[in-house]
Amino acid sequence: MENQNNNSRIIPKGSFIFCIAVGIIAFAITAFCFVTMNAGQKNKVKTQATVVSITGDSVYVDYSYGGLDFRNVELVMFSKPSVGEQITVYLDKEDYSSAVNYSMSRQITVIFLVVGSVFSLAGIAGLILRRRIMGRVDTIIQVGKYIYVDVDKVVYETSITSEDGRHPFILYCHYEDFKGKHRHDYVLDNIYTNPNAYLAANKNRLKLYIKGKNYRKYRFDSSILETK
Repeated sequence: MENQNNNSRIIPKGSFIFCIAVGIIAFAITAFCFVTMNAGQKNKVKTQATVVSITGDSVYVDYSYGGLDFRNVELVMFSKPSVGEQITVYLDKEDYSSAVNYSMSRQITVIFLVVGSVFSLAGIAGLILRRRIMGRVDTIIQVGKYIYVDVDKVVYETSITSEDGRHPFILYCHYEDFKGKHRHDYVLDNIYTNPNAYLAANKNRLKLYIKGKNYRKYRFDSSILETK
C-alpha cells in the first residue's frame, strides 16, 4: 500500500451524510404532497370564491356553482387572503357545499422542497469540501485501529518492476481472532523497502490498520519498515 499523509486532518463525514439523508426525506415528503394535491384537485371541480370574512384560522367564502349559491363556507388556510379577494376553491363532486383551498398544501410542498434542497446541497458541499481539505488521506490509518499480523512468507517479486527499476516485496500474512477460531489471510504488496530487518526485530509481526470490526478492509503503512 502507498504511504499516507499522517498529518492530514480528519473531518468526519457523518454529519454531511445526515444532511443528505434529511434532504432525501424532505424530497420524498415533497413528492408525496405534490402527488396527493394533484390527485385531490383532479377529483374535484374548480371554481372561484369571494372571501367575505376571516375569523381566527378560518376563512369564510361565498361562491356559486351548478345554479346554486353557497354562503359563508369555511376554509382553513395557511396564509390569510384579504376580505373581498377572489380565490380558487375546489368542490366535492358529490357535495358542492364542501370546498377546499390547496394553498396550504402548496406552501407545505414548497417548504419541504426548500428544506430538501438546502440540506442536500449543504451535505454535498460538505463532502466536496471535506475531500478537498483531506486530500487523499486514508482514514483507516488515521483512525488508528490496528491488529498485529504474523508474516508467513516474504517474496521478492522480480517479475514486477517499478518505474524507477525496483522490484517489490510481497508479504503473505495472517491474523487469528477469537483464540484461533477465525483466520484472516492478507497479501501486502507494492512494498519497496526490504522488510527482513524489521521482521527480525519484531518477531515476524506487523501492525495492520483495519476499519472498525471489518478485517477485510485494511491498510498497511510501509513507512514503519524504513530504518532511520
